[in-house]
Amino acid sequence: APPPAAVVDPAAEAERRRAQEELDRQQAETLRAAQELETRRQAEEAERQRCSLGPGHWEYNPSGKVKIGRWIPVPLPEFTHAADTAFRSEFLTTDVPWETGPATMHKQYLTVKVQNRVFPLRRVDAGGGVVQPPGEHPWYRKRVEGDARDWLTPNFFLRAVQKAIREYGEAHNEGDTAGMSMRDVEELFELESGRDFRGEKEQILRRGGVLYRTPTRWKRFAISVAGKYDGGDNTWMR
Repeated sequence: APPPAAVVDPAAEAERRRAQEELDRQQAETLRAAQELETRRQAEEAERQRCSLGPGHWEYNPSGKVKIGRWIPVPLPEFTHAADTAFRSEFLTTDVPWETGPATMHKQYLTVKVQNRVFPLRRVDAGGGVVQPPGEHPWYRKRVEGDARDWLTPNFFLRAVQKAIREYGEAHNEGDTAGMSMRDVEELFELESGRDFRGEKEQILRRGGVLYRTPTRWKRFAISVAGKYDGGDNTWMR
């Protein structure tokens, strides 16, 4: 005799099919999400490679100056990619990450503004060689040129000094001074260490153990003397 036919509960079978369909749907969604994640990761990596300036990292000068002070690496790993991307973008300013929160990078001057302070930036390769900027730092040049609204800029001061030196050299038949270039004159000063006292109140400070009255209503241009005397010992300047 044939075996008895299996009894199938239509409701249970329908429930089983619904459960299987739900499982298949969840697995398909998981696979699709994984594929989308991988596609996004590949796109981000391609964008990173496109924007990257090559092996290396960015450095900044905590003194806010270019030729004075020590350059140190930006202590934030994600800053390199963000700064590379900002450098290649069409925008002059771009928000970039910083230890204390968001900062603003200025592509033209190669600076980063953190709260109310501005630090110059430079890009170095894996061997420590400077790749950006390739020549004179644009932030230094901007500071030398000064504010167009102010007549007494560092550039104006240098031209005045150059004119005086040349006139002296011509009057005394001194060829070296008569032909002194602007670059030669600039090397005589530390233009980044100057200070404008014209809008400040007078203060009494101590310099080298002697009381010192700040030159209110004057603009100071510093002479380059650091490391040139006492065998390079700058103690006398404090």
